[in-house]
Amino acid sequence: MVHGFRRAAAGAAVGAVAAAAVLAGPPGAAAEAQPGGGELTLTASGKVYVPADAPRAERYEVELNLTRVPDGAEDPLAKDVELTIDVSELAGTVEIGDVGGGCARSGTEKVVCSFSSIDGLTTVHPFQVSAAKGARAGSSAAVGLTATSSNSPTVEASTTFVVGAPALETAEATRVDGVRPGSVLKVPVALRNSGNLPTGGGVGLLLYGTEGLNIARSHSNCRYQPREDLSAAWCSFDTDIAPGAAYETAAPLEFATAGSLMYGSVNYQVWSLDGPAPYGFREADYTEAGKGAELALEPASGGSYDRFGGYVDVRADNRADYAAVGADARGRVGEEVTVEVSAKNLGPGTMLLGGREVHDSGTLVFTPPPGTTVVSNPFPGEDDPWTCAPGKPGAASYTCALDPDLSVGESHPFTFVLRLDEKAKDAEGTVEVRPNAKYPTHDDERSNDTAKVTVSTTGSGGPGSSGGNGSTGGATGGSTGGDGSSGTSSGTSGTGGTTGTTGTTGTTGGGLAATGAGGAPLYAAAAVAALGLGGAAVFAVRRRRAS
Repeated sequence: MVHGFRRAAAGAAVGAVAAAAVLAGPPGAAAEAQPGGGELTLTASGKVYVPADAPRAERYEVELNLTRVPDGAEDPLAKDVELTIDVSELAGTVEIGDVGGGCARSGTEKVVCSFSSIDGLTTVHPFQVSAAKGARAGSSAAVGLTATSSNSPTVEASTTFVVGAPALETAEATRVDGVRPGSVLKVPVALRNSGNLPTGGGVGLLLYGTEGLNIARSHSNCRYQPREDLSAAWCSFDTDIAPGAAYETAAPLEFATAGSLMYGSVNYQVWSLDGPAPYGFREADYTEAGKGAELALEPASGGSYDRFGGYVDVRADNRADYAAVGADARGRVGEEVTVEVSAKNLGPGTMLLGGREVHDSGTLVFTPPPGTTVVSNPFPGEDDPWTCAPGKPGAASYTCALDPDLSVGESHPFTFVLRLDEKAKDAEGTVEVRPNAKYPTHDDERSNDTAKVTVSTTGSGGPGSSGGNGSTGGATGGSTGGDGSSGTSSGTSGTGGTTGTTGTTGTTGGGLAATGAGGAPLYAAAAVAALGLGGAAVFAVRRRRAS
């Protein structure tokens, strides 16, 4: 999952990442720094684009900080801090409004922000900016910033506001079906400038693939995450893109696909290098240089573009064999016994759907044995008594949502507490796994989709007795390939108690399939299932237990 990088909104007022200025003031401009007090710093964007057609004014951002604090310093502070912004040159180009954040106008030419002290990074939003009526695209004006303190040297910075902006869009989202696991996926990258100004300083490209899609580290103007399990790269291009122009990479980006790939995606974003990088991007994270030829941009014609494009939905020609795992239990009439049933992914495909518009990779349907009543179906370790629909005692069956991310060899278990109502020998219920219709497992091994849940009940436990003898346990893993072994049973035993000590032994429906190659983990995509009460299904996902 990446889990991923948030898309930057094209056309918003933006500040240059690398152009922030922090300058020391002239000698004597402020008091000398006090011993142990640290040093006041001021950071402001070197350039801010102000689109003339922006739907709302954008807030200007400045950072004050206290740095170079000696080790062991007690309560370091920059005291009596005053930030003065000279806005006298903005008239006719940029308008300011909504002055706030500890700031106030001082006449018509200055905005002053006052703080009794600064003890660390402090973000200041002194005002909002918008293009002045009639200002032409490309016109600019600057503000000067000065920060003073009673115990730290004066610091200065400046920002140039530019009317208009480049607005980079990427190719519309696409879908690729039938990808062969183990093959090389080639992803073309295309972009267009729909803004009214050219990009400045070149173009940046940020690109990553989800688990099972491993990017080739083959271009010298790209840098990569050093870890093999993080398939991410960022590339820089010297090419600037004029308004209305479209470009594409001279060659597609290549991704090696894992043998376990079922569903994945490639995501990419682009930005003008004199504007902000995508949210969360840190150049320092990309330390490995590519070893091949430089990747170039070349003019492109045609194509469809979108502010929120740059997404390739990848679907492999693969399957995931989901096997139902049942249970056996025994006890006396009137007792309550606990059974654990589960679905296990026998591969060869790994289901990774977290972050998509679904909350499960399939469902498990439990039908209790005759002569028993489900009294609860708790989340492990939580007070909630219900995990599965319909979330009430005595239903004929229960439907449970399977984790959207289920790797090869992993299981998703569910616990049911049964009351034994009638004497019976080997009363049979069932547990069945069913696919997600939108993102199917393509499971063609149907013989293990259903498993038995068997309960044997002896005579009444007697007046006031609800205890019993038994063992608890379940299928706890083992081989998922070769001879088809599904693992071993394990558990505890005991006597007495208010609900008895009865238990289960896991049983797997059908034989086990051989597993395929697994991909290295990339991002853990968190997904919370929707909860619907009453007549609707209760879909709730808890992280499965590795088998």
